[in-house]
Amino acid sequence: MHSLGITTNTNCTFANLTTLGVGGTISLVVYPSSTQQLISTTRYLRHNKIPFYILGKGSNVLASDDHFDGVVISTKNLCNIASDGNFVTAECGAPTAKVAQICIAKGLAGGEFLACLPASVGGVVVCNAGCFGQCAKDIVRSVKVLHNGVVKTLSAKDCNFAHRNSIFKNANYVVLQVTFCLQSSTPTQVAHKIQWMRGQKAK
Repeated sequence: MHSLGITTNTNCTFANLTTLGVGGTISLVVYPSSTQQLISTTRYLRHNKIPFYILGKGSNVLASDDHFDGVVISTKNLCNIASDGNFVTAECGAPTAKVAQICIAKGLAGGEFLACLPASVGGVVVCNAGCFGQCAKDIVRSVKVLHNGVVKTLSAKDCNFAHRNSIFKNANYVVLQVTFCLQSSTPTQVAHKIQWMRGQKAK
């Protein structure tokens, strides 16, 4: 991985990388700092038949205490977010809370529930996560993926969203970037709804 210019760590455990704080040692953790590095890393590992696991914020991941003789790809450094009108595009490692902050700043409604999910954008889309009667499929416009070594963009319909499920649970897909479609509102209204949701979750 050093040849690809990617930061690595050989002294890490799943306990360090997951919200549950459990799990054994890992042979190698890599931290791509760009989508292209993520693509290159994934292609390299698959070509060389090296087992790997892609991990965002590690929310609700229950890892084995056994040693993982493979590579964990952490997406924590892939967190760029851009907005254009009612669309917000985020890299797979972007925290959902950061997307919610953009929604407040731009006055975009529909994605307030993201503020209540301790997850990355990639994880939310893979699991079609949600709360308060909403989930990822309600706001996803398209998903840029690496599929069998080829980069392509899928529409929301192509994602085969179901309850806490999507096409991305198939190991042949790697989520790279997600574009959300939201509705025009005001920063005050969006912030108020997020505050209410967080208050409900705290009860």
